[in-house]
Amino acid sequence: SSDVCSSDLGCDIVIVDTNYSANTKFLEDSGLAVEDIKNGVGVDQYLRTDIPNIFAAGDVVKRVQNQNDLVDRPNSWIIAKMQGKAAGANAADFLLDKQDDMVEFAQYLETAKMKILDLPLVLTGVITNKEGIDLEEFSYVNEELGKYEKIVLRGSNIVGYLRIGTISESGIFEKLIEQKIDISSIKDDLIDEDFNVDLLMGMIS
Repeated sequence: SSDVCSSDLGCDIVIVDTNYSANTKFLEDSGLAVEDIKNGVGVDQYLRTDIPNIFAAGDVVKRVQNQNDLVDRPNSWIIAKMQGKAAGANAADFLLDKQDDMVEFAQYLETAKMKILDLPLVLTGVITNKEGIDLEEFSYVNEELGKYEKIVLRGSNIVGYLRIGTISESGIFEKLIEQKIDISSIKDDLIDEDFNVDLLMGMIS
């Protein structure tokens, strides 16, 4: 619109992160509850919908509570394939009247490691603030070394981690997130350039 101000910003690289909505329009006459498919198909721990013999997996699945009690939806091809395999196996067990053999699908912590223009990048967990959730963000930039680090906390627990310029030590943060370790005693020092990572190592079981 003509009311929007614009300006030019110099930069070396632009990274765009987008969200998406599940395409459930084809399910409108399926018998699934409208409210159940509006934001994605609702499933239980066996990836079963509210119609017992219908299972769902992948991007179409409704946002679920992840291991940090933050609402999210699996958005990687790897997780979608794992869900599809589990949903297919559970559907087969259901049809063969072997419900006792159905297996719960565990939510996984998603981590992405990549290189963009020779710049290594790693991100794991929740790295953007979500509406209605009280998250705290810490960030650190070293332009000379081409490094950027961002740590996202919910209360005393790390729920997300982003690092550009190096992917070393990312495994430590994955464990801290998975184990919901209380880091309140050192959180103000986390992004200090001279922070001793051994302190974090000692917290991991």
